[in-house]
Amino acid sequence: MKKIILLFAFSLTFLSCSSSDEDISDNSLIGTWKISEEYLNGEKTQLRECQENDFTDFFSNNTFKATFYEKVDNECITNDDSSGTWKHVSGEEYNIIVGDKKVWLTLLDNTTFKLFEDKNKVNSYEIWELQ
Repeated sequence: MKKIILLFAFSLTFLSCSSSDEDISDNSLIGTWKISEEYLNGEKTQLRECQENDFTDFFSNNTFKATFYEKVDNECITNDDSSGTWKHVSGEEYNIIVGDKKVWLTLLDNTTFKLFEDKNKVNSYEIWELQ
C-alpha cells in the first residue's frame, strides 16, 4: 500500500468538469490529510507501525507534498517525501499520476477520501481524513 501512497503523492490529470464544479471540488481537497484505514481485498487491515503519521498536504495551486514514516530503532522517522501536482477529473474524482502509473481518489464527503491504486480493484483502497 506504500506504493499507493507514493503514487498518491504526485500529479493528477484533468479530464472534464464545469468551472463551478471544479472550484467546489478543488477547494474540498485543499488541506492536510492523514491515512486512517487500509483495506485489502475488502478486508480492513491494521496500518503498519508509524503509518498513522503519514500525511499529504494539498495546496490551492494544484500542488501537494506527501510525507511517509517508518519505524527505525523504535522511532518513527520520515522515510520518504514526495511532491507533485493534482488535477480534478469530474464530480468528486481525481486522477493521480506518478511516472507511468495512475491512482484514483474519490472524495466521500468534505472530510474523507478513498484512494485506489487500481480502479478495477475496488476492494483494495485506503481511507484518508482531513485534519
